[in-house]
Amino acid sequence: MSIGAIPACSGVVTAALSFVSPALAIAGFACIAVPIIIHLLTRQRRRPIEWAAMKFLLEAYRRHRRRLTIEQLVLLACRCLLVALVGVALARPVLDELATPKGPVHLYMLVDNSLASQLRDPGAASGTRSALDRSKEQGAALLAELDSSRGDRAAVISLAAPANAVILPLSPDLSAVSRVLADMPAEAGRADVAGAVSRLRADLSDTQNAATDGPPARVVIAILSDLRAGSIDLSQTLPVLGTGPSAPIVRVLPAATQEADNIAVTGIEPLRPMIVADAGQTSIANPTGNQVRVSLARFGPIVSKSSSTAVKLSLVDARSLAESGVRAAADADAAVVNWQPGQEAASAIVQVRANASGAEALALVASIDHDLLPADDVYVRPVEGRRSVRVALIESLKLGLAQGPTIDRFSPGDWVRLVLQPDASAGPLRSHSMGLVPTTLDPASVGRSGLSGFDAAIVLAPDELTDEGWKRLGDFSRSGGLLVITPPAEATVHLWGEPMARELGLDWTIAREVQQLGPPLGLSPQAPGGLANPLVGMIAAEMPDLSKPVTVSRRLALTAPTGSLEPVVTLADGSPLVACSSPASGQGLVVLMTAAIQLGWTDLPTKPLMLPLLHEIVRVGVGRSQPSFDQTAGHALRLPPGTVELVPADDRASSSPGMSAAGKSPARYAGVWRGVNSQSAVVSLVAINPDHAASDITPLPSAQSRTVLAQIAGADRIADINGASPENAETASLGLPDPRSREPVSVPLLAVALGLALAEIALARAFSHAGRMSTSSPGGAA
Repeated sequence: MSIGAIPACSGVVTAALSFVSPALAIAGFACIAVPIIIHLLTRQRRRPIEWAAMKFLLEAYRRHRRRLTIEQLVLLACRCLLVALVGVALARPVLDELATPKGPVHLYMLVDNSLASQLRDPGAASGTRSALDRSKEQGAALLAELDSSRGDRAAVISLAAPANAVILPLSPDLSAVSRVLADMPAEAGRADVAGAVSRLRADLSDTQNAATDGPPARVVIAILSDLRAGSIDLSQTLPVLGTGPSAPIVRVLPAATQEADNIAVTGIEPLRPMIVADAGQTSIANPTGNQVRVSLARFGPIVSKSSSTAVKLSLVDARSLAESGVRAAADADAAVVNWQPGQEAASAIVQVRANASGAEALALVASIDHDLLPADDVYVRPVEGRRSVRVALIESLKLGLAQGPTIDRFSPGDWVRLVLQPDASAGPLRSHSMGLVPTTLDPASVGRSGLSGFDAAIVLAPDELTDEGWKRLGDFSRSGGLLVITPPAEATVHLWGEPMARELGLDWTIAREVQQLGPPLGLSPQAPGGLANPLVGMIAAEMPDLSKPVTVSRRLALTAPTGSLEPVVTLADGSPLVACSSPASGQGLVVLMTAAIQLGWTDLPTKPLMLPLLHEIVRVGVGRSQPSFDQTAGHALRLPPGTVELVPADDRASSSPGMSAAGKSPARYAGVWRGVNSQSAVVSLVAINPDHAASDITPLPSAQSRTVLAQIAGADRIADINGASPENAETASLGLPDPRSREPVSVPLLAVALGLALAEIALARAFSHAGRMSTSSPGGAA
């Protein structure tokens, strides 16, 4: 079926019987009148001359006059019809022009420039030719059929999410449309067919409202996409543009049949979201703790086979990204994923070494060998990098420091300092290989100056904080700081819970009176969530042994609506000993311990669990407090607070169109940018990764995709674009009638005229009675 088979509007038959010019009408009637004139001339009366046998002839004529008249009329009609057929055959181009709808063509091209459109054609001869390149060639061939003098117009809508009206409303400048189509870049999101059709529907409505007198336009929608599994959601509902003969004509490329294998890097998850640099070294400290989970997915025929994939992982800074590109370094840490037949997703734990020298703007880069869809072979995740973690210890100075060597006189602050800074003689920045640097603050000073310069705060005396102090802590948390709050060891009534919940935006209720447990409760041997525990997942395997000797004799009851907190460590009765929750703003982290760090409440400070527990809470908590700005293309852009400018940090970002730091534009292109504040300092790296929902390049049967597209205008309005194929993109055709290709005459009509001429000769011979006259001659009578 071709687009030329557009149903004609009512009135076409009437138009086809009209005359384009009076001269042609006069000539046609004159030609038809020739046989009539000849017939009339042959009937002119002459003066009769009587002779002997005249009366016998007159008698015979009177007997056969009616039959002879009918024979003459039949011959006359045949001769007139013969002349008319010849005239119509010679005039067919004019009649075609009348029968063809003369309204302009409105061509809407929906071009797939999503992640799936970057699929390369297989074979060495194809080089780097992609599905998008073929779509552009097919679109150019369709534009070549339009005629601006007829009023034809064209529009271009890119399908990569969110669908973008590149040229809309329709433009009469077909050459400009062609240039824009040729320059259209590939994006990293999934195809948004529903969004494109919604934009198209709005423009159709505006165009119809602004329509003027004249033939109606023929609306043609060309969907230039392979429509693979990652290009269209088969479950989505598409807007309806019309039904019946007045609905737009929808033309699609023939269904893709070429299968290809694709493996994509779909995610990076550091087991500890923050990487700390040893202040005394030039590289990131603690290399054994930087474990990262890299997730992969595979698509295509390879899913049914066993195979292996090498994964490389590097920790780099912004300068390395700019100098070396986004791929992991050649000497990067690596792991091998061994796939089983039928396995579609897998992950690998990679021990990443430090390749950055104390930089804070860091990123993890995971990559695999390139395949036919190289855009999803790389994944980037920004991570928090610190030379050290500065921790504010907000404790009551009324208690003083330990007054002797006995641990029963240790204050909560003494226990915390001992855990965070076991070797104080090494100096504040060299005291611990983990880079945790505690500083003691008076609660009153928090209300005056806040917590500027700190990454975390451990509040050991919440009852001494003023309302202004709680407001300062709320601002600190919302700016990305970690708050760890414990009950004051010496208080008898705890009224600090209300201002804490109010200023931190927490829907928590903390009991005012201490609950004495008798006998003391032990800890649950399992960390809630296991490896997925929000803070102590890294030590979840050791928790059964570490938690066994710990008991709790006093606690504050904590109640909260379901889902408003996450348990980190629980008591044997299931109640939380440690819980965490993010503030309402969605940034920062609040951790609450329901028992004071003091031997009168729990023996935890003297047990082996104390050191890894507090270190994991601080290290992982600081990392979780700062959101990672790795985002998915096609979605709204999120920026670090304070960002006023986005500066490209890798080769992909440098070659992409600029993005606004206002955060209102969607993230369309994969790459890494530096978020810069008003002081030109780097706030954080911003990484945009491909939408891996579009990584599935499995060909869809034509029936499945057309079932979805039939929602637009009905199944009877959908057909393939003529001649379109991966091998012959330039032959794609809308199928519109081309006046240059019409035959000068109608061969079928000439054939009918020839047959009628032969019939006329035979009838003339039969009606002449020549044979009858010869048999009635005297010789015949003998």
